[in-house]
Amino acid sequence: MSFYEPVLTLLQPTIIAYDPAAGEPAPMRTGSRIPTGVPRNVYRAGDDRWLVLSGTTDRQVARILKIVGADTPEGQAKFARSVDRIANADELDALVAQWIAAHPLDEVLAVMADNRVPAAPVNDVPALLNDPHIRARGSIVLVDDAAMGELHMVPASPRLDATPATIRFPGAAIGAYNEQVYGEWLGYDAATLDDLRDNKVI
Repeated sequence: MSFYEPVLTLLQPTIIAYDPAAGEPAPMRTGSRIPTGVPRNVYRAGDDRWLVLSGTTDRQVARILKIVGADTPEGQAKFARSVDRIANADELDALVAQWIAAHPLDEVLAVMADNRVPAAPVNDVPALLNDPHIRARGSIVLVDDAAMGELHMVPASPRLDATPATIRFPGAAIGAYNEQVYGEWLGYDAATLDDLRDNKVI
């Protein structure tokens, strides 16, 4: 399996939308936003933690407008329908960012869950290690290393029932295969190897 092809799958809508013959500018980076839907972005919460939110349908936005205090005739005119929302995307994104910035992450996530607006935390490594879903799936495992002790590592993916992959060790120590590489592959004798070690070449 090629590692870059799944990324191309994620880029597929952008690739399809680009018409080289049209003479229009090529698609550019949009960060965490998308040109066809708003609000969708990564936001900083009031406790300096981050979350991603994507609530781009008319029904989701109707609930978001109530949450952020923009459920007014003016807000409805600007944001209720997708075509109007996209025309005022920066303003709606700013309203959502301002509301989120005034509340701690856990409160924002609870409010969004109660209102059926997709949102999730942006995890740092400690949060990943303690994430209940990751722990239940075994998506990160502990591996013992003689030099470094216990290490958290990501196991092989995809998971195969008939031939499950395992991590036997994190990697050999520096120089662990010197005899094989220099001796068997390159033909150096024991005296030459000793000389290389004495002179700190290997």
